[in-house]
Amino acid sequence: STEAWQMGIMWAPIEDISIRGTIGESVRAPNIVEAFSPQSPGFANINDPCDADNINDDPDRIANCAALGIPAGFQANDNVSINLVSGGNPDLLPEDSESKTIGIVYTPSYIENFSMTVDLYDIEITNAINFLGAQDILDNCVDATGGPDANFCSSIDRDPATNDVGLVRSGYINASAITTRGIEAQILYSTNLASFDLPGELRFNVSANKLLELNVFEFQDRPDEINVEEGEVGDPELQFRTGIDYRLDNWSVNYTARFIDRSATFDVSPEGGSPEDTDPGFVGSILTHDLSTTYMHDEWLELRIGIRNIGNKVTPGYSFDPLYDLLGRRAVGSATFRF
Repeated sequence: STEAWQMGIMWAPIEDISIRGTIGESVRAPNIVEAFSPQSPGFANINDPCDADNINDDPDRIANCAALGIPAGFQANDNVSINLVSGGNPDLLPEDSESKTIGIVYTPSYIENFSMTVDLYDIEITNAINFLGAQDILDNCVDATGGPDANFCSSIDRDPATNDVGLVRSGYINASAITTRGIEAQILYSTNLASFDLPGELRFNVSANKLLELNVFEFQDRPDEINVEEGEVGDPELQFRTGIDYRLDNWSVNYTARFIDRSATFDVSPEGGSPEDTDPGFVGSILTHDLSTTYMHDEWLELRIGIRNIGNKVTPGYSFDPLYDLLGRRAVGSATFRF
């Protein structure tokens, strides 16, 4: 059985300020591929963790490899592919998440159609579904503290005569955990320009996200093996977006600016890496600008033209993360018909 629920509270100690908060739990069921994809044979290249060249890579390996009956000084014949069987896992459990937020809403009575919100969020995902390859299974079998990990070791078949790995069964398991914290802020404002003796209406929308923490634990039962993600490419510490709309009758003009903070191209985890590991070590801060205009003809036809990334600001060729605009400056247009 699974449980999903959410509870929220809103309290206004004074007229212009409200304090809000939520707490809840949610689940994600395994998808069809994760649960029911057929078991398929294949091949994999591995580095045997019990090989004499690899056995000192983790302090638990020597004792655990010995417990499996593998002699000291073992030289694995792992320069050839091994057999692999991989596929879905019908015994997967739903992923669980717990989220908490608390924030402030400011709606000053002396400024019409203005609001500002600031929220702190804290999210933890456990039993996250992860696909484990052959190397992950081999390493986790003998890297566990307190003895070989039976869950992983049972997926490995070794030749009883040579101790070489002959077969690994890989697939999806509930193994990972993710924790994240951050601050989100938004400012909304709209005004009718008639009060300034001007035609039309002006709307502002400014939003920002400050990422305080994003940790990925590939194996949630080993919290010391942490992969810090905040500040890496794809997970910048700071992002903001500004949108300005001017509307007059059937016409509207939109300007959008988007900022992405400088991000590391190396592993920022403790003992993970340094700027010297990659060249260059960072993707610099990027600010892009878009401009478009839309014409609404009655209610059935909408025409739109615009320019994306006016300044042609793109990442260097070594970064292909979809968070960035990878195409550069371009003209866009669309026609939408409604029936």
